[in-house]
Amino acid sequence: MLLQVVGIDTYYGSSHTLQGLSIEVPHGSVVALVGRNGAGKSTTLKSIMGVVPVTRGTIRFAGEEIHRLPLHQVARRGIAYVPEERGIFASLTVDEHLTLSGRRGGGERRFPPRRLYATFPELAERRRHRGNELSGGEQQMLAIARAMAQEPRLLMLDEPTEGLAPAIVERIGAVLRMLRRDGMTMLLVEQNYPFAMSLAERAYVLGKGRIRWGGTASALADRPAVTHTWLGV
Repeated sequence: MLLQVVGIDTYYGSSHTLQGLSIEVPHGSVVALVGRNGAGKSTTLKSIMGVVPVTRGTIRFAGEEIHRLPLHQVARRGIAYVPEERGIFASLTVDEHLTLSGRRGGGERRFPPRRLYATFPELAERRRHRGNELSGGEQQMLAIARAMAQEPRLLMLDEPTEGLAPAIVERIGAVLRMLRRDGMTMLLVEQNYPFAMSLAERAYVLGKGRIRWGGTASALADRPAVTHTWLGV
């Protein structure tokens, strides 16, 4: 098991956002975390990453407890995070985003710049453009490429298709399917239920800060009471 989240509680001020939440992400799998707006999906990723502290419970990555580590040390363990707001720097070019995010040290890289540009030819055409000169879809592709450049052991994505045109959603889906074939472990938060289920092997349904259901993605399709109550589908 690459990631184990066991019984975590997370608060925003006095709001008890996550309540005893537990999920597991096996090596080489794609796991989707789905739920309505405000269910706590983004908070789960931020808690794993160390952006928001947990007040109770344990988070283990590759067997090591990481829930007391600062964000930069969590990242160094091999977790790359694509936040919902993308986090693109307005003044940096596409090239600079990918160069600065590249893994340090020797050894063969899975995602050198040439492969990233082959994966996202739209970015290759815009490599000298700054972040504030990119469209929303280009920014999302850059956010994913930047995360890939970190050579992660776990890639976490928060709403990667939100607000994007169907053609861009299709492109991002193709890239994530390629990563899945390559054995990339992913934890995906996604409001687009069909998109999430087309990628994930396992799924957790989150509602009001608690896990309401967990199992294979194919089994979730046979749980209409769960999907109607907690997903509205």
